[in-house]
Amino acid sequence: KAGQTTTFTVVNVQQVQTGNYPITLTANSDSVRTATIELVLPGTSDPNANNALEITSNNGNFTIQNLNWQPNEFTVEFWLYPYDLANFNQSIGEWGKFKFHTSTKGAIYCGTDANSRFDTDDIPEGAIKVNEWQHIAFVYDNGRAYMYKNGDLLATKIWMEKSAPWTDGLKIGAVGASAISGRLDEFRIWGVVRTTTDIRQNMHQ
Repeated sequence: KAGQTTTFTVVNVQQVQTGNYPITLTANSDSVRTATIELVLPGTSDPNANNALEITSNNGNFTIQNLNWQPNEFTVEFWLYPYDLANFNQSIGEWGKFKFHTSTKGAIYCGTDANSRFDTDDIPEGAIKVNEWQHIAFVYDNGRAYMYKNGDLLATKIWMEKSAPWTDGLKIGAVGASAISGRLDEFRIWGVVRTTTDIRQNMHQ
């Protein structure tokens, strides 16, 4: 009711990734009221802190839902700590939307489309290392694409196909050989083009 203050206590939070998480509250009464509050899980500038999400072939994958868009420009960035490398593993997303995966030799395959993606013709094998944190960023700008590692620009595409609508969300991980084997932290999707300066200034926040 107007002028009335209610206190809520959030318990049993399993912190797997820092960030802001919306929580919708609905009052079941004659006068229904709905409000959204924000739960903030405090983070650290050190990606080696023990608050990363560990994913293996045993626990498979999950999907970021409610991404029903077809962006002309977007940025995806995350920290990755691979335990091992295999062809098609460390898989995020799917071709036609956004896709990232690596290979036994640490190659980067990434983009919106399998035919116009970044691959070993653009970025030499060995870009992805095991047992160390590395920051990955992919930027799509109305057909142009940029691939970053640790804030450094690895490659540029003057043309990459536009993604299809993300009607089913974005899948993180997979089951079997394509699974993420390692830890994932600070996964972010931006609906804007992030510049080199943006990426470097925010990758540790």
